[in-house]
Amino acid sequence: MAFTKRKAFAAIMAATIGSVSLVACSDSSESTSSGGGDATGPVTLTVWTSQEDQTDNDAWLQTMQAKFEEANPDLDITWKNSVVSAADAADTVSQDPSAAADVYLFANDQLGSLLSSGAIGQLSDNGEKQLKEQTEENLANSVKHTDGNYYGLPYEPNTWFMYYDKSKLSEEDVKSFDTMLEKAKVSFPMSNSWYLGAFYAGAGATFFGADGLDESAGVQAGDKAAAVTKYLAEVVQNRTSSTMLMVPVWVHWVPMLTLCSPEHGMQRMLSRRSAITWVSPRFLPSSWMAKTCRSRHSLARRL
Repeated sequence: MAFTKRKAFAAIMAATIGSVSLVACSDSSESTSSGGGDATGPVTLTVWTSQEDQTDNDAWLQTMQAKFEEANPDLDITWKNSVVSAADAADTVSQDPSAAADVYLFANDQLGSLLSSGAIGQLSDNGEKQLKEQTEENLANSVKHTDGNYYGLPYEPNTWFMYYDKSKLSEEDVKSFDTMLEKAKVSFPMSNSWYLGAFYAGAGATFFGADGLDESAGVQAGDKAAAVTKYLAEVVQNRTSSTMLMVPVWVHWVPMLTLCSPEHGMQRMLSRRSAITWVSPRFLPSSWMAKTCRSRHSLARRL
């Protein structure tokens, strides 16, 4: 049986999302070259991820590669791993798409740029089928372009989490931002507008329509926007220097099938005295949580 680079990618992507059901072998009569880097026999796959994903042999990237090799002992793959963060993917790939990695991570708001530079290919029919079977619709839509095709696989959530010290705050306390401010010292990046959108969304603001894809709809701040701005200004005005007990973070290793379950995949980040909560439901109701619990970063292949 012939082993193609393109089919190797498909199988690797399947393994990444918790399944190895995509076939990585083909009939020996299949052409050894059909464009886009197809090759038979031993292959070298170039993979780009962030530094923290590949720090040592126990890191996420090496672990996934080892699991894939174990599940497919008949395949001969040489891995060529390099550090290119998801935030830098589009800029790096666009410089020379022909020299880009076979597999890389990208922030899904870079999809338009990657398509414009011809640096990303859509999922195969099999890949799209697995994507829809193994993810919720809002996650699948995070890698869907306006052309109706899917590009890449969701890898981590496009939202943020907050740490809190359970010895200072209870589960009930963290339901209110005001209560947290009263009972504990809080650190929050108020100067970073990426995080502030949650406060406005919880008060009724919408961003580019109901599905977030309607550019013509623009940003509708809502009737309570002024009140939210005033509240945030008051919070900043009354803040004091403090020990950081709470900080929003992105998480890289939340498994795709549990992206919306902060309890899973996070335990190794937490001490016994720490826990995780979503941003306060006062500002981020469940309906908005569902909308924002979509992938920020995606796995992709180049053409």
